[in-house]
Amino acid sequence: MPLWEKEGMLHALMTIYRQHGVTGLWRGSSSAVPRVIVGSSSQLSTFSTVKQFTNDLQVFQPGSWLVSLTAGMVSSIFVVLAMTPFDVISTRLYNQPVDQKGKVLS
Repeated sequence: MPLWEKEGMLHALMTIYRQHGVTGLWRGSSSAVPRVIVGSSSQLSTFSTVKQFTNDLQVFQPGSWLVSLTAGMVSSIFVVLAMTPFDVISTRLYNQPVDQKGKVLS
């Protein structure tokens, strides 16, 4: 086996492909789509809302980088709370044992 195949991500991809084919590379991805939807929607809505609220309260000068920093920090809390259940589901699906045909083992 060449050196470039023995280490890193390429080795992992080749191993999964050899054992489970193309479908093995995409196993668990169906749980990633709702995760991204929930994470993106919570980030976009809370960031803009907090940014507007911070501007309305005039906590910082208008146009200050601190407005965006504050909105990003508050938004990240909501993103983590919304995405964690989906992360758990995704991780469990990715790590679920399968047989040679890709069927889930109970």
